[in-house]
Amino acid sequence: MTLFTAAQFRTRRAGRSIVIPRAHGGLGYALPATVGAACARPSERIVGLVGDGSFGMSGMELATIASLRLPITILLFNNGSFGWIKMLQKLYHGERYLGVDFTGNMDAIAIAEAFGIHGDRISHPDQLGPAIREAMVSKEPRFIDIPTKSEVEEIPPVHAWQAAQQLERR
Repeated sequence: MTLFTAAQFRTRRAGRSIVIPRAHGGLGYALPATVGAACARPSERIVGLVGDGSFGMSGMELATIASLRLPITILLFNNGSFGWIKMLQKLYHGERYLGVDFTGNMDAIAIAEAFGIHGDRISHPDQLGPAIREAMVSKEPRFIDIPTKSEVEEIPPVHAWQAAQQLERR
């Protein structure tokens, strides 16, 4: 998710308005980082981009967000796996997947709502824009669950991965 964001997101103003954990694995980083950003910039609406693996590691930060009524919108990118790790296993370990696919059907909206945070589940791409616009004008925390493809299905812009995929196709 970090690489898709870095490749596609365009900022509207100069300065530090995006925080991304580049040089290290970012699992579990996004939710605590959004809390820190909201505390550092209390007059701004903060948007956190969170993968479902990261959410599994730090989802209880929703308790902090809810109790402080922080103006945060969480976009949960939900592909049912540790997609980054799964892609590494696909490319470099002969598609021997171990411990990367989530079992069961986690209801992230129910978790958010259990803390009193309004949640929206996106079931069609046309719903995303309106859900984000509604969240951005809200004074309360908001949570949007977005189903996505795994990195195995849609390769991020990682040169080594794209090169390995090209070799695999030959």
